[in-house]
Amino acid sequence: MGCGKGVAGYKGKPYVSTDGGSTYLVVANTKDMSISKNMTPIDTTSFDSVDGWKEFIEGLKEWEVSIESISLEADPGQEAILGGITEGSELIFQYRPNDVSGAKYFEGIVLVKSWEEKNALEDAVMISGSFQGCGKPQTLILP
Repeated sequence: MGCGKGVAGYKGKPYVSTDGGSTYLVVANTKDMSISKNMTPIDTTSFDSVDGWKEFIEGLKEWEVSIESISLEADPGQEAILGGITEGSELIFQYRPNDVSGAKYFEGIVLVKSWEEKNALEDAVMISGSFQGCGKPQTLILP
């Protein structure tokens, strides 16, 4: 019997594809990553709302990704992301929390919103980026 359940973060890997999903490049040396999904409620409060409580209906949804990695010269995954912002092209983003056959993973089309390089005196050169999801993302199963 184990102490806990879940997936350790170190098992996860982000990937990007620049060719429509034929090949995927791992974004090497990633230290931190998050995916957020949001919905903006639409306020439908009126004089008919009961007891002064605001009312809402479901609004538009969006998702975005942020990532932080140690900068590596000539890393194909990092270069693909930089190319995405300089050329304004879409990428396919995948996050595989457990990179093994049969595991669930997350995939969707993104635009690169930002790409920042940070150079501190007593630390490795870090890069961070944010990506805006386009359309509905999918949860799939690794073959």
